Amino acid sequence: IRNWNMKVPISMNIICPKSSLNKSILTQQYMLNFLLDIAPDKSQLLLTIKLAGILREKKQEVYYTYTSNPAFTPVLYDKGISNCVLYPDDFRWLKPDLTLLDCRHAAHASLYRQLAIDYIFIAMQLPDQKNIQDKDISILYLPSTPYLSSGSGPRLETLTKRLQDIKKDKERNIIVGLLGKGNKNSKILEDFYRVIKRSSIRNPRYQFILLTDIPNVYQSSELPDNMELFRTLNLNTILPLCDLALTDSHSDAWLDCTFAQIPVLKYSPKDMINITPMKLEQQIEYALQNKTTLTQKAKELCDFFERKNREINKIADMLIERAGRNRYNSCRLRPHTY
Repeated sequence: IRNWNMKVPISMNIICPKSSLNKSILTQQYMLNFLLDIAPDKSQLLLTIKLAGILREKKQEVYYTYTSNPAFTPVLYDKGISNCVLYPDDFRWLKPDLTLLDCRHAAHASLYRQLAIDYIFIAMQLPDQKNIQDKDISILYLPSTPYLSSGSGPRLETLTKRLQDIKKDKERNIIVGLLGKGNKNSKILEDFYRVIKRSSIRNPRYQFILLTDIPNVYQSSELPDNMELFRTLNLNTILPLCDLALTDSHSDAWLDCTFAQIPVLKYSPKDMINITPMKLEQQIEYALQNKTTLTQKAKELCDFFERKNREINKIADMLIERAGRNRYNSCRLRPHTY
């Protein structure tokens, strides 16, 4: 702790009587520092952005590690959060009073312990999950929050108009493929696209819209009319027009489809390797036949997220109180400065 190079208000170095440890001292007189150390994924940002916004509204400082900055800068700016921390170098000048640590960054926990920085693991809250807090580990499950990103352009407008026209034909089914983020093996993805191509030829009523950001994947110039390959577009516009989504195992795609309330068929790399046109068509038919049930499940999960998001204010107060105790205890250990 002596090695921290921080500017601390003189008043914070006064060792206060224990009886003076109250909510007013902890939350109103001093800004507390919260660090969100999360994976650079949209799904992880959507777990924390509402909480981060409420903490800012309560006059606390909120920082994200650099990993979450490049993709989400506009979202963070919308919440008044513009500072991002370079992990772990910036700990020379910033000591968080509390860190919210993505479970996928569990390896960072040893450094936080070494630096005497309190942390709580965070993960997505789903039905039947309860928050865990004991002497060995703390996990805070947070609900996701929908975020409507903006974005338009000639390609998107042209595609949207075409899908709207296809949608008028009740015999057609629009199937979107979001398969490139959770599987970086372009060979596996190309093989899966070939299976989709064969299924599209055999089933002209399917309209496949495949979105990917993997460069040079499946450069086939002989795609059937009902199969199109695009760079990733604004999903808020595309997904509501779709009847079904084929996704990889990455949580971003699944979450986007859940908020759009469309059925999802999820494929791991192993699933992609083992799929055949017949298996794919059977799975698609099952999902389309049970679309009402699957859509209802997605709606119920969205309702669950909405209910849990109403409790975020209480969670923020709990975290502020915990961070305030950490600041108080840390200040008591510091030598006096005058």
